[in-house]
Amino acid sequence: MGELYSELGQAAGYLADPLYWIAVVVAVFVAGLTGMVPGASGVIIMALSIPFIVEFFRGDQAAIGLVMLASMTGVNNTLDSIPAVLFGQPSAATQVTFLEGHQLARQGRAAHTLGAVYAVSAMGGLVGAVVLAILIPVVKPVILLFGFPEIAAVAFFGIAMVSALSAGAMVRGLAAGGLGVLFGTVGINAITGDVRFVFDQPNLWEGLPIIVVTLGFFALPEMIDLAIARRPVAPPGSVVNTR
Repeated sequence: MGELYSELGQAAGYLADPLYWIAVVVAVFVAGLTGMVPGASGVIIMALSIPFIVEFFRGDQAAIGLVMLASMTGVNNTLDSIPAVLFGQPSAATQVTFLEGHQLARQGRAAHTLGAVYAVSAMGGLVGAVVLAILIPVVKPVILLFGFPEIAAVAFFGIAMVSALSAGAMVRGLAAGGLGVLFGTVGINAITGDVRFVFDQPNLWEGLPIIVVTLGFFALPEMIDLAIARRPVAPPGSVVNTR
């Protein structure tokens, strides 16, 4: 435990170096510009930034690169609320925020909504960081005891929560969760290295592409239904309201 807190003290000493503050400002600015664009997820920004950060910050300056990556991660996770509230385009992390936030924005209360979102986000981040730093020495032995049975139990608990939250369609929610687990087994196991359900296709070693699966589930069935029924998305001569 003493070693952990000594490392935390050393990390706090970096705050006296202005280079780290400059790195934070630059990372926040870059992530802020891209994070407010609908469809530009934080994962894409991180993937594009990592090669440049690794190239420019090596050796003794590697900590600066880590600070930039951490700052970009925090900003991207926070700015996802802007497209969800203002444009009605939520990401995976802002589904709940979108449910009420976008409705409040349409009532002219967007500033109030975003203020509440960012206040809660900042409070949760600060409190969570402090609690995590305190509990790591206590929880670490328990985490190391987690094996495959415990991980499977957590996964089944998540599926049960999905089915419980599917009001009026518990069986469908349970089936959707099980189908997601089935799709998640495709590819190479990151722990054991076993190859599962790839059918001699190297393209499936990394798992099923999420974009392809999403198109297959939502876009293609709708297109096939429209083609079979020979009907357009909107009746001829109608005006589509995009507001």
